[in-house]
Amino acid sequence: MSRTSYYKTTAADFKLFKATCLEWVEKFSLGQWHHNFEHCHLDVEGRCAQVAFTIGSRHTLFSLSKVWTVKPTKLEIKKAALHEVTHVLTARLYDFATARFVNKDEILEEFEAISRALEHAIYGQ
Repeated sequence: MSRTSYYKTTAADFKLFKATCLEWVEKFSLGQWHHNFEHCHLDVEGRCAQVAFTIGSRHTLFSLSKVWTVKPTKLEIKKAALHEVTHVLTARLYDFATARFVNKDEILEEFEAISRALEHAIYGQ
């Protein structure tokens, strides 16, 4: 039986996570959202980070776990930040997909918004 190793994230790791999230928020043109951050223990073992969001008020809460089951390298922290920001990028599309009634034009509009955000992140204005 193998034992799971645990690694603690530091204040410096949290600072990098936050800075990387904000970098991608800017690149994906998500500045109209209100972003909050926390460095905490997450309820799901093995989860390195997560984001909670409210579509209507456009509020997010990015969380970096204080305990990881993989070594929290700079690259892994940056990848976790990008992963969580992409959830915000696709949040409205997710909301439409899970709604009981959905307007096809709203889906198309959000589909285009995501494409423009990716284009902007890659090529700039």
